[in-house]
Amino acid sequence: MATKNMKKAPLSTGRKIWIWTAIVISILLLVLEVGGILGTWAIRGVAIDVVSAALNGIHEVAGVGREAVGKIDGGVSELRTKISDVEDAVDQVSQNVSDQGLILTVLPPAKEQELVRVAGEIRATAESIVGVFEAATGMWKSIDRLPFVDLPELEAEKAAKLQAGAQDISDGVNQLATGIQEFRDGAAGKIDTVSTAAGTVNSRLGVTQDNLSTLDSELDHVQTRALELIDTFRTLATIVAVVMILMQIWVVYALIMLIRQYWAEWKTRPLAKSAARKKL
Repeated sequence: MATKNMKKAPLSTGRKIWIWTAIVISILLLVLEVGGILGTWAIRGVAIDVVSAALNGIHEVAGVGREAVGKIDGGVSELRTKISDVEDAVDQVSQNVSDQGLILTVLPPAKEQELVRVAGEIRATAESIVGVFEAATGMWKSIDRLPFVDLPELEAEKAAKLQAGAQDISDGVNQLATGIQEFRDGAAGKIDTVSTAAGTVNSRLGVTQDNLSTLDSELDHVQTRALELIDTFRTLATIVAVVMILMQIWVVYALIMLIRQYWAEWKTRPLAKSAARKKL
């Protein structure tokens, strides 16, 4: 055994420096890789929290939009009922437009006041929807740029279109209210104006309800998609983190084997040289 060890060449000074340099660097890299493993998992958690918060924000914005849509839809339904009452009243008085008692009974001043009030609420809520969409536009586009994200297209122009429709309804209701007042004041010819204005407003309300139904469906899709993306990103982030950690573990293993190899060389060669001297 001693003879076998004597055949190994002794370490030169340069080789000794190289071995210790390699061992030190390998140990430093080993420490960094172990820290990298912990850091990768920590970054995974942070990334999930950040993206989930953003997607939850989208979900909440869509929820606020849906609440506003529901409020408008309720107002539109209420207004359609009141418009129907006006149309029924017009039918009642059309046979006797001079009966002031009947006119005041079926078309009291409170009638147009209620019409204007509900129309104003619809207009105000529609304006709030536009504000919500405009505030969320930047966040919406930022999230949609992520490679795994595919949010449904939802533009502020759709809310603006709804706002324009609400304004048309408000204008039509004001015109109808004016016509009712003039008819009540004795302008018998205004009954046709009231009837036409009521029909126009009713038609606009129907269009608005169709737009509300479409918008609510799209917002519901956005909410569903946002929740799906949260789960998708959580899974994707975990897979990426695990793959990176496995690669880092492989590097750690390689560094450990490299350190062992250099340490074995350091230990065996000096011992072989010492044994050779004892033999002599």
